[in-house]
Amino acid sequence: MTQMHARIPEAPFATTAHGGTLGDRIVLIHANDYSGFRAYYFLLAHPLRFTQLQKIIMSGASFDLESYGEIIAKGYGDAPEHVRADIRKRYGWKG
Repeated sequence: MTQMHARIPEAPFATTAHGGTLGDRIVLIHANDYSGFRAYYFLLAHPLRFTQLQKIIMSGASFDLESYGEIIAKGYGDAPEHVRADIRKRYGWKG
């Protein structure tokens, strides 16, 4: 379980995410993990949970990322450009 308190994602949510491409369902989330360390997570949101994910992130509440999709990349600090480039190439993320 990856429980955390997330802040609003870097890029706005795509309004067609649940019906769009894989890249439209990827959300970059910066959060503090359960230990309090700043981390980034690229989440490939499940198409049927995308709207709920939007709402919970915007609320600022703590939640379990893996309940809303698959973590496809993660690390501490800010997401490095080489990780962002890889996500763009592999999934068509537009961020």
